Amino acid sequence: MVRQHDLTRPTGPIPVDVLRQVELAHLNRRQREIESNNIAAIGLLKVQQVVADAGGHLMQTLNRGLDEDRQVQRERWEQIVQIVRATSQLKRKKLPPLSATNSESEPFRLVRLERVFELAVTHFSHYLGSGNRELLREEARQRLLSEVVKLHDHKGELTVRWNCEPNVCAVASFELAWVDVGEAEGQVRHVDLATEGVA
Repeated sequence: MVRQHDLTRPTGPIPVDVLRQVELAHLNRRQREIESNNIAAIGLLKVQQVVADAGGHLMQTLNRGLDEDRQVQRERWEQIVQIVRATSQLKRKKLPPLSATNSESEPFRLVRLERVFELAVTHFSHYLGSGNRELLREEARQRLLSEVVKLHDHKGELTVRWNCEPNVCAVASFELAWVDVGEAEGQVRHVDLATEGVA
């Protein structure tokens, strides 16, 4: 068997011009690689910029820590609460003063108190009798507004402050409303301000 020459291995010294051509080809190839990497890097930067512009909030949320993510969620929740309040003010009537422990960090508590008052008005209107529901509801609202001084939520316990001795039906209305929003029975406290200071 005749052996062929291995063309990849030089058999003698390599001419200088061939070395220069190989070196030049190698440099050209390396230059093209660098340019394509730069183009790829520039393209990646452009893609990142587009993503940051279009969905930057999502990227920022992912890159922030849990604390900042909680802050964003809190801000979103506050915006939702403000929208709910703004829209409910258009259709709702007057409410007694509302307060809640930690209402700054848990604004849903104030929205829940608004719902409790509306539910109490509905329950109280049923105690007033039968007839035109809207008229009975308005009468119940006016009576509760004239008697209730304040509603306060303290960690799941509702305190209803009255300016006179409350009607049994009105008391029951708030207790039912508190259960309707998911709180346990017996977590409503009634304070009669007219007799509170009397021993």
